[in-house]
Amino acid sequence: PRVGLAWDVFSDGKTAVRAGFGTYYSLLDALSFMLNSLPPYNGALSFTPLKGQKLPLSSIVPLTPGTQIPPSCGPGVATPCTTFGPQGVQPNAKTPTVQEWNLSVEQQIDSRTALRIAYVGSFGYHGLLSIDPNSVPAQVCADAVGCLAGGISGAKTTVAEGTAYIPYVASGKRPNPYLGAGFFWYTDGNSSYNALQVDVTRHMSSSLQFRANYSWSKNLDINSGLTGAQANNQAQMVLDRTDLRRDWGPSALNATHQAHLSFTYDLPFGNHRRWLGTASGVTGKLVGGWQLNTITSLQTGFPFTPQVGSNISGDGDTRNPDRPSLNSSFTGPIVPGNPTQWFN
Repeated sequence: PRVGLAWDVFSDGKTAVRAGFGTYYSLLDALSFMLNSLPPYNGALSFTPLKGQKLPLSSIVPLTPGTQIPPSCGPGVATPCTTFGPQGVQPNAKTPTVQEWNLSVEQQIDSRTALRIAYVGSFGYHGLLSIDPNSVPAQVCADAVGCLAGGISGAKTTVAEGTAYIPYVASGKRPNPYLGAGFFWYTDGNSSYNALQVDVTRHMSSSLQFRANYSWSKNLDINSGLTGAQANNQAQMVLDRTDLRRDWGPSALNATHQAHLSFTYDLPFGNHRRWLGTASGVTGKLVGGWQLNTITSLQTGFPFTPQVGSNISGDGDTRNPDRPSLNSSFTGPIVPGNPTQWFN
């Protein structure tokens, strides 16, 4: 669906109001990245040494071509067996959808100047999220004496009542003990964008045009980049697959303030211009029709999500290093800016 409105308010061609709304859909046509590691055709294996033991690389490689790997681990399957790292896409995936709308007022200031003020917004749903469905889900401690945390890591800690934590798993196993860390795309993501835009265009002369625009915006989502390579200033996977709202916040590509300045100048050379105005033929074509353009862009920086660097919580999501907890008693600057400690 599409709907649009254009209104000449005073019927004099100097004041215009425009509005529009549309719903847009995205094709799920780039899934090969997640579907190229499906066992048994091209499975990704997960090698994990036993506690206290080392797993030398020489025990895994070289792989002998044409040699079948042991069968997938499962109930009643004897060792040695293969632990696959599952990777794929939600089987009943929905169509990613975005609803967009805008409202603008354009006003002619004088014969050479125009002003445009606009509000632009959108809301997206059924967007793709990166989730490990085989991680240990978080819980909230309901025991007054505390709860044992640590997940499958074996490093036990005690957390206070009311704390969200990864419960200690005595067996050291994931929810599906026969599979490793998973990497799946689910169509559970939402996004939101709202912006105020101001645009001024000024024709300084018949040859010179100046334009300036500014946007004040907020872009929110749950997961901006589906892989770590797409958005290095955020975690690749959601923090808690049972509570997606915990990842709702400024997008990794959110730039609150953006300003652009540009001008276009037709150089005064060639036919009917100030210089070489009588040039014709090849000479006229070579010297005429040239234009000088420049664009200056200014914007605020992108947000980022700090990460610990390892899976201390023990939830088993090895593609998503844990994030530090907020220290409520912290004082002082968050950004010291020192080479040895840029962030505190």
